[in-house]
Amino acid sequence: MEDASAKCTSKGAATNAKGSFRIENLSPCTYALDITAVGYRSQNVTIAVAAGQTLAIPVVQLKSQSQELDEVVANANKNKYLDEIPSNSLRQISPIRELPPGFN
Repeated sequence: MEDASAKCTSKGAATNAKGSFRIENLSPCTYALDITAVGYRSQNVTIAVAAGQTLAIPVVQLKSQSQELDEVVANANKNKYLDEIPSNSLRQISPIRELPPGFN
């Protein structure tokens, strides 16, 4: 999903699945649209909006931008509360006296 924001105002919009967006109720001015998407180079488009004008900007193709990320290191420590011998509460102290029928 791409984002488009107009400098000269704090308004912006997210694109739909086709990349279309609308920024409404802009005052007459020359705007610099910043079009950005994660993994792509941002692009700047300058447009001039007149009073009452609806404007369609030309299609903007963003170019992919690969970035090398920093190394991620995961560390693990042995559980310091783990005992080799389970506690008496976890062991069955009395033997099983009788097996149910069918068990040998």
